Amino acid sequence: GTYRTDPESYNSNAARLVGEWMVDARNMNFPSDLTIEPGKRYLFKASGCWKDWFISCGPTGCGPGWRLFTRKNRLPGKPFFMLCANINQQLDHPALVFDIGNERTWTAPDEIGNLPDDERKLYFFANDWENRYGNNSGAILVRAYELN
Repeated sequence: GTYRTDPESYNSNAARLVGEWMVDARNMNFPSDLTIEPGKRYLFKASGCWKDWFISCGPTGCGPGWRLFTRKNRLPGKPFFMLCANINQQLDHPALVFDIGNERTWTAPDEIGNLPDDERKLYFFANDWENRYGNNSGAILVRAYELN
């Protein structure tokens, strides 16, 4: 089975496309060219299919009922292969890592304003065990919008 992410409502006239990427499932920190601005609201939309070994799923991930095993995921407790993101490849700071699924509105924390531009880059990843990226395949299309 798969997980479901409920989309949040937004005014599409106020959304400005700021990036589009094909996120490779094998890349533990897929780089975007997006520098996150403190306090800004972003909308992420994802679609497509990727594979964890022989299991196909979309950006919301797979494995309901596998909760016991997800504690070793890079974003613990979140589904296997859920599309996730982090700022500056950080996983140990809760404000700098978040799940996306198929759609997510997210506000960048004000505290990143102290970081230089090159340390506010956004990275994407398929949520998996750190040592299990070798059997991943496929890519998910991710679009990012800045909301007013």
